[in-house]
Amino acid sequence: MAGSRETPVGFADLVVRHGRVFTLAGFSRKPARGPGMERLGLIDNGYVAIRGDRIVAVGEADRLPASLLGPETQWLDAGGRAVIPGFVDPHTHLVYAGSRAGEFAQRLRGASYLEILAAGGGILSTVAATRAAAEEELTEQAARRLRRFLLAGTPRWR
Repeated sequence: MAGSRETPVGFADLVVRHGRVFTLAGFSRKPARGPGMERLGLIDNGYVAIRGDRIVAVGEADRLPASLLGPETQWLDAGGRAVIPGFVDPHTHLVYAGSRAGEFAQRLRGASYLEILAAGGGILSTVAATRAAAEEELTEQAARRLRRFLLAGTPRWR
């Protein structure tokens, strides 16, 4: 990806630079489906500029627009490490039973949600598993997930 993608909003609060920035940019404005979910964009020496709780620009580190930089802008050097600004799970449940990992693989192969639902998967499968689980089991699983959420940086609920 050449250059940068910038939303003009003023100065960035934080710029993460010199990272291997992975993106989904450049493929489509529509959600990726099937084999398209396996393709990633990569900016080898990239930056991510953040203002408030929003990513406002992504691009090559040597093309960082001066217009994003203010006296209060903080810098974080990624040191060549992976930076994955857009991969946030916006729909995370703490308490549930069952697993839908197999469904994710089906979606990667192009199956629609309705096809998965018709085959017995979908939200109804985990609702049934949650209803069948003992409260103690759900509590133990939720505690383990909460520890992983905190370690992985899952955002706090607002």
